[in-house]
Amino acid sequence: MRLILMTHSNISFCFRLLFICAGLTLAKPASAQLLSYGFKTGLSMSTYNGPESEFESNEHRLGFHLGIIAKYRITDIFGVTAELLYSQKGMEYNFDGPSFFQVQRPTGALALLEGTRTMKVTVANEYLDFPIMAYLKAGKFEFTGGVNVGFLVGSTGGGQFTFTGTRPQTSLLDFNVDHRYFKDEARGAALGDQVTTMLGGETLTIPLQHGAYYEYNEKDGNRYRGIDMGLNAGVAYYLNAGLFLGLRLNYGLIDATREQMDIRYDRFDNNAPAFQNDKDRTVSYQLSLGFAF
Repeated sequence: MRLILMTHSNISFCFRLLFICAGLTLAKPASAQLLSYGFKTGLSMSTYNGPESEFESNEHRLGFHLGIIAKYRITDIFGVTAELLYSQKGMEYNFDGPSFFQVQRPTGALALLEGTRTMKVTVANEYLDFPIMAYLKAGKFEFTGGVNVGFLVGSTGGGQFTFTGTRPQTSLLDFNVDHRYFKDEARGAALGDQVTTMLGGETLTIPLQHGAYYEYNEKDGNRYRGIDMGLNAGVAYYLNAGLFLGLRLNYGLIDATREQMDIRYDRFDNNAPAFQNDKDRTVSYQLSLGFAF
C-alpha cells in the first residue's frame, strides 16, 4: 500500500491559516489572566463506523493533527476552551468477495462483468476542525467535553484492487487506485498503462489506474460531505504548569458520506453501481502533546 500524502497547496494553505490564527490570538492581551493560549500536535487514529456487508470492512488509518488552543477561565477549576486544528482522518476500506465490474467496449457501450473483487483503499480526508468544549480541572488532570465542527479541505484515496470475471470469464485484472474525490469525474482513468482482456471473443482494453468515480455513470457532487459535526470527550495530564499529554475521542453525528455517491460493490442496478443510504460516522482518537501559556 503506498503512502497517501496531501497536496502541496492543501498543506500550505492549512499551515498558513494555523499560523495566522496563532499570531492573532497570541497578540491579544489577556484580561486579568482569564485568557490563555497554547498549541498541540500528535497522532490520530480514525475510521468510519457504519453498516458493513459480510465482504467489507473499515479499518483505522493513522494520521496526525496540529493546531492552536485558546482557553477562558471561569473559575480556578472550570472554563471553556476552543481550538483550531488541522486533522488527518479517513479509513482503510477492504472488500473481498463476489462483485461486479463495469467495462467499456470500443463502441462506447458498457458491459457488466460478474466475478470476484479484492480491494484495499486507504482514504485520506483532511479537515480543519473547530472544537468548542468545557473543561474541568482535578489536580493534574483536565477533563473536556463538547462539540466539533470540521470542514473537509482535502480528500484522496489510494491502493489496489483485483478482479476475476466468472460470467463471462476473464483473466485476473490488477488495477491501481488513485482517487481525487474533489476533482475526478465519472468514468475517469489515468492515461498510460492499459491491460487487454477477452470478453466473448471481443478484445477489451482497460486502463490500469482508476479515478475515484471510474465505475460511476455520472457524478453528483463529491463522495464525502464537506462538513462534519460531532462530539468530543477527552482527558489531559499536565506534566508541569504548561506541558501536557492528552487523549481525545471525536464521534461524528452525521453521515460522512453522501448517499447519492456512496457506492456498494456487491450489488449493481441496471448495469450501474448500487448506492446505499446508511450512516458512516467519523470515529477519531487523538493522542496529543501540547503546551499552554
